[in-house]
Amino acid sequence: MRSVRETYDLPRKPPATFRFLAFVVAFAIGAPLLWLVLPHGVVTIAVLAIGLLLIIGFALSSILRSRDVEQPPPRRPVPTRPD
Repeated sequence: MRSVRETYDLPRKPPATFRFLAFVVAFAIGAPLLWLVLPHGVVTIAVLAIGLLLIIGFALSSILRSRDVEQPPPRRPVPTRPD
């Protein structure tokens, strides 16, 4: 039996735009939650800031290094209308 991905010819990974959007949403929800959950000490704030910067750097570099960003879009010429 064919999977849904094979039936509808879907890509194995979501496009870079969707991965970037998912990262932004997850970061926008996760960072304030971490701020609320963790204690508000100087060391905790420093570790949280450094950790979040590392997460941002790793996520953006992995998204921007993907093949989706480097490959040009496929050519899909529009047929001309007969007049």
